[in-house]
Amino acid sequence: MEVLQWCKMQMVCLLILCYVGIIHIREGRQLNRMTAKSNCNSIFDALFIVAEMAVLFDGITACSVNFLECVPKVVNLLLHLGMFLLYELFVVLLFWYWIYMTVGIPKNKLRKCVYILPSVIFGCLTFLFLPQL
Repeated sequence: MEVLQWCKMQMVCLLILCYVGIIHIREGRQLNRMTAKSNCNSIFDALFIVAEMAVLFDGITACSVNFLECVPKVVNLLLHLGMFLLYELFVVLLFWYWIYMTVGIPKNKLRKCVYILPSVIFGCLTFLFLPQL
């Protein structure tokens, strides 16, 4: 019962994400039938999947923190690393979705590298400074 106490927020969040996903898929299929073309956006789909994985890792991490005597430190660090990297990936995908919907994906390789560079830097910093958490 303690696990429910530690992970209730993540469980509710996953239920809401599942509900939104089911509605999104159902409405998307209906729109595809009405317009006779695919209205799929791969960036949004990836954003949705990463959000679910991040919440799942957050719940697992919440449990592992409360069982420090049973969970090895390396496993706990790997779970935290996965959670933080998934959160960062979510923010990056949200940024790319915003760019795609407003001005479009840039064709210039230098501009793409400039857009990707902060996420690479933050991912490396997360990996390097995680043991200090």
